[in-house]
Amino acid sequence: MSETKNNKPVFKTRVGAISGDVWENEGKEGNFLTISTQRSYKDKKDAWQTTNSLRVTDVADMKLVLDKCYEYIKVSSKEKSE
Repeated sequence: MSETKNNKPVFKTRVGAISGDVWENEGKEGNFLTISTQRSYKDKKDAWQTTNSLRVTDVADMKLVLDKCYEYIKVSSKEKSE
């Protein structure tokens, strides 16, 4: 993924151990938004790690994170077109 120059997400959200970021990217035909997600956990040494793998119990939280990211994208797209 090719994030914009500031390399910071334009939107961040978290539900439980699941987090999601919305990134603004530059493309040949203009800017576009993408979503990245991850799950945080502590390893055996009690250090924080992240993964893209989900446990079954994470699915509901992932759905909420994706809904929040999608809502941000739809609202920001609507505001730009007005």
